[in-house]
Amino acid sequence: MDDNKPLGSMERDFVIRNLNEAGSVFTIAPAPSSSAKNFFPIVVQPDAAAVGTGGVIFFAVSNASLSLFVNQTVKVQFYSNHLGLYFFAVLSPCSRGFSVQIPADIYRIQRKGSHLEHELEAVISFKSKGNRAISITGVSADGYNLSAAPSWIDVEPSIQQTALQCYEHLVPPERESKSLYMIPVCRYLVQRPETEAVEGVAKPLDILYVDERRIVFGCRNQQTSPLVLDAEYALSLTFKLGDEAFCRRSVSSGIKVNASYSSHSGGVCFICSYVNLKIEDARFIFDRFSGRKSA
Repeated sequence: MDDNKPLGSMERDFVIRNLNEAGSVFTIAPAPSSSAKNFFPIVVQPDAAAVGTGGVIFFAVSNASLSLFVNQTVKVQFYSNHLGLYFFAVLSPCSRGFSVQIPADIYRIQRKGSHLEHELEAVISFKSKGNRAISITGVSADGYNLSAAPSWIDVEPSIQQTALQCYEHLVPPERESKSLYMIPVCRYLVQRPETEAVEGVAKPLDILYVDERRIVFGCRNQQTSPLVLDAEYALSLTFKLGDEAFCRRSVSSGIKVNASYSSHSGGVCFICSYVNLKIEDARFIFDRFSGRKSA
């Protein structure tokens, strides 16, 4: 099912032993071969999971969504000693809820490519209380098309209804025509964060939306979110205009955090307006994203 090489037998034994002793958060999702692409991934906390003899994992949950995949192959993702791993197994019903048999093949979650592949990069700078210079990076979020007007078509079918409910809760009806940027915000807030290749590694902020008036950042961990409401920061943006290294356009400005929204899954979004953005830079950003309706 995957070109990634599985763990060796000794590594696999260590992983199972570590799961038995330390536990993990598990994410259960459809296998790539599954016909149910709209299944919303289910997160099982460590206190609801147990590793039994013979490498069977029991999930003590009563989730109607999981029952749809009984006797079907699912993808189970988890961490072992901070390393992101996954395997494919058949989900079975049992007296405790559900169970899977850990197979012979367990795979590492692969690291994603370099940030240089992103069409937009950001550096946010500020001074700490001790007058120490601090910089935070950001990159265009995977799966978010910054070059087109946000649309509900872009939202995964499995979370469209939840994202729409979030949108209706956050955006007054009279503001809907001027709040297209809230579509990616609501999408981000209801998405389940992916299991990373290595747990706890600092990641850049996600750039969810940009136009000549505002830029929207997302962060998957509220506990480490670096931006503060109403605070101002220095911002440097680098736009990728072509494949060659010299095909870049830089824009510098200040930004102010006008609003922030958080979710139960741990995500947080920051709506930022520009401060002292040069006219020619605003024109460039407008022209760069002229395919979208101004919001």
